[in-house]
Amino acid sequence: MTIIKVFTSINANYIDKAAALWSSLKSDSFEFEINTFLVEPQFTHENNESLKKEFEKASFPGKIFTIYDLPEDWSLILENKSVVESCTAIKASATNFLLDEDTELVIYFDPDILCYSDISELIRELKTNSVSLTPHLLAPPVNEDGIVANEISGSLRFGVFNLGFFAFTNSSTSREVLDWWNSRLMKYCEAKPVSGLFTDQKWFDLSPAYFPQISALRHPGYNVAPWNIENRALSLSAGTYYSNGLPLIFFHFSSFDKPDLFNMLNHFDKSRLSLELLKGYEALLSEKRVLKNRIISATSSMVQDSRDPEDKIQNLRNTFFSLLFRQIKRVLPIWLKKLLLKGISKSKKFFV
Repeated sequence: MTIIKVFTSINANYIDKAAALWSSLKSDSFEFEINTFLVEPQFTHENNESLKKEFEKASFPGKIFTIYDLPEDWSLILENKSVVESCTAIKASATNFLLDEDTELVIYFDPDILCYSDISELIRELKTNSVSLTPHLLAPPVNEDGIVANEISGSLRFGVFNLGFFAFTNSSTSREVLDWWNSRLMKYCEAKPVSGLFTDQKWFDLSPAYFPQISALRHPGYNVAPWNIENRALSLSAGTYYSNGLPLIFFHFSSFDKPDLFNMLNHFDKSRLSLELLKGYEALLSEKRVLKNRIISATSSMVQDSRDPEDKIQNLRNTFFSLLFRQIKRVLPIWLKKLLLKGISKSKKFFV
């Protein structure tokens, strides 16, 4: 029996987003396994095993893995890396790990993605390719703002393809690509655009030259995001969302915790429907936050045990201000957000 596996890569702060993603994923034609990789390199192997059990107690969907389930010594490799660098560095290794002999297809979604339609047609398309990627852009921007924000400050700097989504079938080409990609990520997964590096993404700018079998998906309903909303006309009919006339399959709420997301959607989406999607996403995350808090409260002692006193103090400060910002963001009406968050941010962390 062949198996389809879907996975994401998170640290504990993204539990609510991953739970929202898994609740949105559905297929009438295919069965699939859900897998979540927890990337907490500061925890010991024993603490990671305890963390797994807390996810299971909370009835978190699917299977839970940690960096200690992978063959490489990620606790050492990920020393001094940021959360984004750490969670992206393991993606090739995790794909290879899941792509065993009985597995036909492995699909990756970033945790800040939500599905809005059945993914059966997506799976059918993915099964015909060795490796499937989605470009950040499928059409040239139509005005100067789009050229600057999405071509110059976007794809030309952070990569042609968005690695918030990808898929690998069980083929020799897939193994070759994964081995190449993993060897790069183990050593060079850094967010340094000025050096030509941006975590896991920029490597695939080279892929058409190295691996011509890689497929760029062109369905306008795949990976709709703030960086391409200018060219994806959203519409709503009979309760179904469409992008350029085709069903909206999944939307990428990149930079959800920053003003960038609202700014981009507000500026580039003439339909305003993406702001409705954003509002619904915020409500869903609020529901899933109960699950997140239950798991995090059980793991707080692990964090305390693994940090020195100064780190604990800094962590408490960061947590306080993060929660304060989120509470303020949730209660602000859209008209006030527009007033306070005018203009387009050129944040270097946007294209993830």
